[in-house]
Amino acid sequence: MANILFVKNLSKEYKLYNTLNKIPKQIIIDFFKKFLKLKFLKDVYSTRVVLKNISFTLKKNETLGIIGKNGSGKSTLLKIISGVLTHSSGSLKVKGKISSILELGTAFNYELTAYENIEIYGSLMGISKNNFENFKREIISFADITEYLNQPLNTYSTGMIMRLAFSIQISIKPNLLIIDEALSVGDISFQEKCFRKINSLKKNGTSIIFVSHSIDQIRQICDRVILLDKGEMVLIDTPNLVLNRYEKLLQNRNIDTKKDFNKINKDIVQSNSTNFDRHRYLEIKNFRKKAIEDHNFGNNKASILNVVLTDEKNNPQKDFLYNQRCHCLIFVKANEKLNNIISSYQIRTLTGEQIIYADNHLVNMKYNSFNKDQNFTIVWKFNMNLSHGNYVFSTKLSKVTPLTGIRRKWETYDKVNTAYIFSVGVRSEGLIDNFTTWENKLEII
Repeated sequence: MANILFVKNLSKEYKLYNTLNKIPKQIIIDFFKKFLKLKFLKDVYSTRVVLKNISFTLKKNETLGIIGKNGSGKSTLLKIISGVLTHSSGSLKVKGKISSILELGTAFNYELTAYENIEIYGSLMGISKNNFENFKREIISFADITEYLNQPLNTYSTGMIMRLAFSIQISIKPNLLIIDEALSVGDISFQEKCFRKINSLKKNGTSIIFVSHSIDQIRQICDRVILLDKGEMVLIDTPNLVLNRYEKLLQNRNIDTKKDFNKINKDIVQSNSTNFDRHRYLEIKNFRKKAIEDHNFGNNKASILNVVLTDEKNNPQKDFLYNQRCHCLIFVKANEKLNNIISSYQIRTLTGEQIIYADNHLVNMKYNSFNKDQNFTIVWKFNMNLSHGNYVFSTKLSKVTPLTGIRRKWETYDKVNTAYIFSVGVRSEGLIDNFTTWENKLEII
């Protein structure tokens, strides 16, 4: 497969001056050295090397991750590739159009509205008037900021700025997309939307350079990873090999990995009652509205009214500890008389990779019939033996009818692709390489 990016012996250094009055003095020294060949003159600055002899190539459709401690040179490398900075030595060649999301919102005028910023960006990118409406419509649809379109950007939150920046950059269909920590900003549901778009861009031939401190994101998105340390490339290899080396690098520096990786948000929604009360979970209107927006489907013979993940005492929870007991409550209404339904669920990463699948047949449980307008709750119980990170829970109600041989006829009653988003913290013993092992228990209430 053809290479789209060539980087060879790339280095970047900065001149450091003790006082400002040494800068004009150095200009004179440089003049004498260059034109009068007075090589013996001594420079009045010191140098700080930010990048040193970085070499790699990037293939079409490939996603390359870059990881390292703060100050290791990640952002500097991206700025050089994007053309924001010049390199001190070495060579760099890019084939095709580059789109980059670096420091959040740096290309925006915060006194102007989102619409005006989109217009300016479109004109800079050479978008014709005939194509501008489609260009604008695509950005607004993806960013989901329609009601704020005519407000100045200085009234936007950081997450809204990220939505707009990401939407603009992907709208130009780049050959190379560069993302520097942008996806760490904003809500998890929009992050999942971004990852789906990234996968779509990859399938259409876009190469990606992705910088993040999230080991989970790097592991799932990237084909190869570069580990930078103090401006030097320590290793370039598969994600698992590089991330293991990164963990050892942190340990050798006496860094507390629990503090570095265990990003568990303790903002748990508590309840006054620990007894099961069906009505306290049913925010039906909001859940169904979100489910429809998420392209749920089915013939509506049954409706999934809500999905809630809780702890053992049925307190709704978004952030779980590793190996914590979890109850998944799926609230259902039968719109017709139902027999032998199949309840299934799937847990996947934000990038769409399926980790867990289960249904009631796999645990040797069959449901009795349910009458029309009957409400019931499906309760899955399992331990959160997942690698640390963010996950999406989806669920489906269906029926399968045996035909001839191994053939089956599937009928989907209702399916919600993004029913619940949750996170799992790091294991106390440290990181785990694989995602999980899983065991289920199932009840009907």
